[in-house]
Amino acid sequence: MDMAGLESKVNSMYGKVYSIGEDVKKASRRIDTLKLHIEHSENFKKYRGNKTQYEKLYAQYKTLKKATGFGAERKAQKALDDANEYYELFRPQLAMFENAEKYLRDVLQSRFDPKKLPPVTKWREELTAKTAEREGLYREYRSLKDETAKVEKIRRSVHEIVDVETRRAQPTRARGMDI
Repeated sequence: MDMAGLESKVNSMYGKVYSIGEDVKKASRRIDTLKLHIEHSENFKKYRGNKTQYEKLYAQYKTLKKATGFGAERKAQKALDDANEYYELFRPQLAMFENAEKYLRDVLQSRFDPKKLPPVTKWREELTAKTAEREGLYREYRSLKDETAKVEKIRRSVHEIVDVETRRAQPTRARGMDI
């Protein structure tokens, strides 16, 4: 209805645009975190067999190392060589598993159980929900931003009109005083 109301409306719209933008950023950060959780969980699941096989080979070496008798030392060395060969052959997979395990221990803390798989299904559901939420917020953000730009254009036009009218009124008064 008046200039103060228009200014208030524009400021309110800018505040809402900023608030929705912050919500979009929060949702995006959570989405990135969930994607990281899922990626590490998949590596944990995928390479767990490699880690188990390596531990099995190394356990055989430990058992044979304790044994005594004819050829025990040679058998222990062979078992150690097998374990080392397996480790070198699957080094990237074992490293990815260990990295995933460390990450999941940090994320899940006391809830982490190396014998169980992480809650990937729950994370996927949350990822789907957060992605939909972010898309909805982003649509609202774009719409409000466009509307704010239109209202800002109106505000600037009103300011220009008021400025022109003010300039017209001032010279008239000044001439009237001179006469």
